[in-house]
Amino acid sequence: MQEGPKKVLIVDDEEILTWIMSKTLSKDRKRYEVLVANDCTKALEIMENAPIDLVITDIRMPGMSGLDLLEEIRTKHPDTKVIVMTAYGNPEVQKEANERGCLHYLEKPFKIEDLRGLILDAIKVSKKGFVGRVADLQLTDIIQLNCLGRMKTALSVSKDEMEGVIYFQDGEIVHASCGSQVGEEALFAILGWEGGDFTTLSGAEAPRRTILRPWQELLIEAMRQKDEEGKGGPDRSQPLDLADTDSGLPQEEELKEQEEETESTFDAPEIDYETGQPILGADKTQATEPIKLGEEASFRGGSVAESIPKEVIPEPKIPRPRSTKEKAAMIQQLLVEWQQESEEIQAAAVVAPEGLILGAHVTQSRIKGEQLGALAASVLKVGVKAARAMGRGDLEEMYLRGNQGTMHLYMIDSKAVLCVLARPDANIGVVHIESRERCRKVALILGV
Repeated sequence: MQEGPKKVLIVDDEEILTWIMSKTLSKDRKRYEVLVANDCTKALEIMENAPIDLVITDIRMPGMSGLDLLEEIRTKHPDTKVIVMTAYGNPEVQKEANERGCLHYLEKPFKIEDLRGLILDAIKVSKKGFVGRVADLQLTDIIQLNCLGRMKTALSVSKDEMEGVIYFQDGEIVHASCGSQVGEEALFAILGWEGGDFTTLSGAEAPRRTILRPWQELLIEAMRQKDEEGKGGPDRSQPLDLADTDSGLPQEEELKEQEEETESTFDAPEIDYETGQPILGADKTQATEPIKLGEEASFRGGSVAESIPKEVIPEPKIPRPRSTKEKAAMIQQLLVEWQQESEEIQAAAVVAPEGLILGAHVTQSRIKGEQLGALAASVLKVGVKAARAMGRGDLEEMYLRGNQGTMHLYMIDSKAVLCVLARPDANIGVVHIESRERCRKVALILGV
């Protein structure tokens, strides 16, 4: 990468969030410069005009998504590291981000200090490494270097229109992906290519482990398959099993046998804020007692739901319209759980525009929940009138700062307002992220 100060680019369509992050990270301005883009197109324009060391991007944005941006960066700027952040994370999204080559994956809300640590680690210059290009080197040589060096890294390999990724950890190959192929099948497909390009993704973590055999055996098997293929011999889909095992299980199932305990329990049900019903699925149940998985309920040979005896699977309930009292109870539970989890919030309330308090919870404040709701309704009326009088349109957010802390108001689609009192030393960026996530959940409860 370039000489001189490092450059970090933040990409998110929420302007207030990028502003807060850039201001908070400015404490490290002697180590790196922070640039901001509010869409992926602008981010690519910035990268064309200036070399960027690290990109921090949201996933869900209008137009090009953060995952598409990640892929563009891997293709056009392979030396640029990428941290992905999202408020709508799930294992599938994390898997896709890792396979496309992100350095770290963060789910909002996160602490800005944690992000700052990742940035400083990502832009750190290693004095023990070299940068350059090596020609006429076989892919197996690169793999051996990574394994012998016991590196935690990934190798992104491409040839023509084909792309694949090989993951390393603790001196072993732990995962590989190539198109729809994963595990050893993907690894042997990549090793079968004649020539291509590669990029190392230092610190990249495998989304899961699908390869168990030692790397030496894998390379020997790859050479055998390539030799047989050159002679028109057996199909490469029938690998030589060099492992000393009598299990006869596929790699995925053998991995589960090693890593899963013979007995496990299901967690207590969670509430679906959209339907108001307990979540049912492969890993949720309404049974009051933990269900032990033994011979009659095994993960192997079918889905978990299929293996649970029918008498313990409740009949699905048809969602019904919720009353205002039910909505208020769910909002109250949401606020209580939020303040139990958060280190930034002192009090929070949800108020309807007409002044009806739908929920309020106070942990550390001089006022009570009912008072907070009433004050929020009053401040909201003033804010709405002021925004319209000054030609700012409909009010969406308000932010008030005093010498004892901050107050935040968030409109929830004109149906309600979330009022938040933050601690005096709270991280405003984290408060904003957490508040927006609770606004989304309240909107689901209210059905807006």
